[in-house]
Amino acid sequence: MSISTRLPHLSKDAVDQSVAEIMLMPFFPANDAYAKALLIRYFFDMCYTDEQALWLAKRYTTLFTKWSGVRELRAVASAKFKPKDGIEVYSETYMDGIPSEKPEGPRLLDGPLHPESRKLLADLMKSTELPR
Repeated sequence: MSISTRLPHLSKDAVDQSVAEIMLMPFFPANDAYAKALLIRYFFDMCYTDEQALWLAKRYTTLFTKWSGVRELRAVASAKFKPKDGIEVYSETYMDGIPSEKPEGPRLLDGPLHPESRKLLADLMKSTELPR
């Protein structure tokens, strides 16, 4: 009896699905077969597993409203895992780093409040007993 170790695996199906998701983005040259082939190669260069490729496509399309290039795709990958080819880059769009995947808790909006909002907030603060 032999014990097999499951090695990380990146399938063509997962890469095809990931590339198809990105190709739906505005400004991706979807009719350019060469651009598609290069994007496929980049996924194989950066990702070790199906999970990484699928995550990367979903995360990229969540962060960007339009195709922002391979550098930004690599920056998103670099923020989560070390790319397979070892090339890590930082985002030029998100200068403070790729935003966290964890949702932020409630926070007050920056800037002045509308007078009605200010009154509502003041009334709420008066009616809420603060811990001592």
